[in-house]
Amino acid sequence: MNMMGINVKRSLIFFSICLNIGFILLGSYYYFKGGTENRWHEGVPKERKYMAFYRKLGLSAGQEVEIKKLLKDYLDEQSRMRTENIDLHKQLIYILAGERKPDKEKLNQILRRIVALKKNREQATVEHLLKVKALLTQEQAKKMFSKILLHCGKEER
Repeated sequence: MNMMGINVKRSLIFFSICLNIGFILLGSYYYFKGGTENRWHEGVPKERKYMAFYRKLGLSAGQEVEIKKLLKDYLDEQSRMRTENIDLHKQLIYILAGERKPDKEKLNQILRRIVALKKNREQATVEHLLKVKALLTQEQAKKMFSKILLHCGKEER
């Protein structure tokens, strides 16, 4: 009876291990199968990702050079604001975590700066798109904004 109990335990452990491996393989299959078309750009530098987007518009060599310059300035500005935003969020968390009764005025000051940064980032994006649009033909601009609209719909899901 004791030997039979050991065999049952071994069988259950073996079955449990096989089941876990099966779940991992199944999950990996659906993870990699389902989303690769939406994650092609992960790990790709932003400039390369955006230039690939712009090239799909059929840019001339001159347009590409000018858009590259605009894009570099835009991404530098976005990076600076993103870094400041991260620092502000860290400050917010340190205040919330550290003090029993956090200074609400200090919290509100940080939140106001975060909101202002968000506004500035959105304004910088609109200004960048307007500058790029000025370099494009009417057909290219229409194509660009259509692609952006399609992308916006995917982000919300």
